[in-house]
Amino acid sequence: MNWHRVRLVVRAEEADPLGDALLERGALSVDAADADAGTTEERAIFAEPGAAPGQTWPHTELSAIFPGDAGAMERARDACAALDLVPAALSVEPVPE
Repeated sequence: MNWHRVRLVVRAEEADPLGDALLERGALSVDAADADAGTTEERAIFAEPGAAPGQTWPHTELSAIFPGDAGAMERARDACAALDLVPAALSVEPVPE
């Protein structure tokens, strides 16, 4: 089976709702990462015991995996539209085997 990865960059407060919306539309997994990684704006967040809950990156990159025949781009756009948000970046690529 082939897979597609959808990458979206959103604001911190949009990451959780959009991740849920992607899962509701057939994503098999959703990962969040610092969209500013590798730049001077990169921010380390560690979920250590006692740390403040709900810390997120100001610019969050979501990476969602869809089955290759699932229409990943259309599903990602639908998830964004359902939440009335426009991601700063949106792309889809095949996942190498």
